[in-house]
Amino acid sequence: MADDTRAELFGLLDGIDGLLQRLEQAGETWSHWIDAVDVDYRASARNLAHYWAMRGVDLRDLQQRLAAFGLSSLGRSEPHVEATLRLVRSAVAAMIEDSWCPPPPCAVGAEESRAVLDRRTVELLGAAPPGRSTRIMVTLPSEAATDSQLVHRLVERGMNVARINCAHDDPEAWRAMARHVRAAAEQTSRSCLIAMDLAGPKLRTGPIAPGPRVVKLRPHRDDLGHVMAPARAWLTSQSSPAPPPEPGMVTLPVPTEWLARRTDTDVLALYDTRGAKRTLLTSQRGVGGIVVSTDKTSYVASGTVLRVYGADDAAEVGPLPQHEQSLVLRPGDTLRLTRDCSPVSPEPAGTPSIGCTLAEVFGHARVGEKVFFDDGRIGGDVVAVDPDVVEVRIGRAAPEGTKLRAAKGINLPDTALPVPALTDKDIDDLRTVAEIADVVQMSFVQHPSDVVRLHDELGRLGATGSVSS
Repeated sequence: MADDTRAELFGLLDGIDGLLQRLEQAGETWSHWIDAVDVDYRASARNLAHYWAMRGVDLRDLQQRLAAFGLSSLGRSEPHVEATLRLVRSAVAAMIEDSWCPPPPCAVGAEESRAVLDRRTVELLGAAPPGRSTRIMVTLPSEAATDSQLVHRLVERGMNVARINCAHDDPEAWRAMARHVRAAAEQTSRSCLIAMDLAGPKLRTGPIAPGPRVVKLRPHRDDLGHVMAPARAWLTSQSSPAPPPEPGMVTLPVPTEWLARRTDTDVLALYDTRGAKRTLLTSQRGVGGIVVSTDKTSYVASGTVLRVYGADDAAEVGPLPQHEQSLVLRPGDTLRLTRDCSPVSPEPAGTPSIGCTLAEVFGHARVGEKVFFDDGRIGGDVVAVDPDVVEVRIGRAAPEGTKLRAAKGINLPDTALPVPALTDKDIDDLRTVAEIADVVQMSFVQHPSDVVRLHDELGRLGATGSVSS
């Protein structure tokens, strides 16, 4: 063996031995918490500490040098960190001495780790569905509390875990969602667990001034502009509205008495918000309303007058939801996060700003720290801080701009915020969560005591489900 090759192999031994030493130190550092883990999970906890220790080092140089000898680059060592390192060390030593010496046993062996990982996955997420190993988790919309068919379709099409976001709706709606999930799973003979995500501290963007109360009816056109399918809307009673027959269909509230006089052959005329004359054809009466259609784009607002051809019988469209607006941010823009959570303009004259719902941000954010919005779709760096404003230079956004809406999550991964992961609302919500959830999800974890407290609260309620964070 050439001297330079031998020297390189000895260098690999030194690198691996350094990592093994870090693993040993991590085991000692985390021993207090590892020893407190249930004996069935203690080996996995030790492996997690080992993984944390190994990933605290830039491995790229060592990985390239290992790969040059056809050895593992440690990229798939998560289930068995120590075992992988010791196997690789034995391989390097064998190359030097031209002999093979099996490594000593580890807490989690390479062969058994996959079985342990599979078993833990089943315990947390349920059995693997036929034909694939991945599970599909879907966050249920508010409509899932009232639309059992929506939930049934989700389960039927492969939803394995239904996630309920406790930042929205209320216990009554959560119970209704859970009933629909359980019923759909039974009807389809499929497995579908329920995961409930605690709201945690309210760290979100503040309100944006709403737009006008208007809806857009837009027909579907081909690439040449020909109408392939008309726009459809649901006329329903203003005083007792009924859900539309199709998910996502635009709803137009109208007076109850006027709606009762409509037939499947009526033709309605209106002037939309641009003054354009438009026609709506009634086509299908359903429970609590009637479907109308048009082959021209129409903007209909609250107060738009609907007239019936051939009859002196007009009515106004009732109150429509206000149009949700947003800020548009591009790379290089500066965004001002403010303590003031008053509604802001979506088209400011100067630097755009938006409120931040967690006051602690303004006393603890520091220049240079990262800030992310809306699950990371927008990101940037803190460039200035004062008691009421944090300025963020946007670095992550689409070149043409990315929309930032109200009530979107804000994440400050570098900032130490002195807030508990479990709020008083979360503690109240846990009574319902413990009643219906298979998995409890927790965000904003900053210290092991946050997880310990959640386990204590669940134990107090007699809950035995899984916790993820």
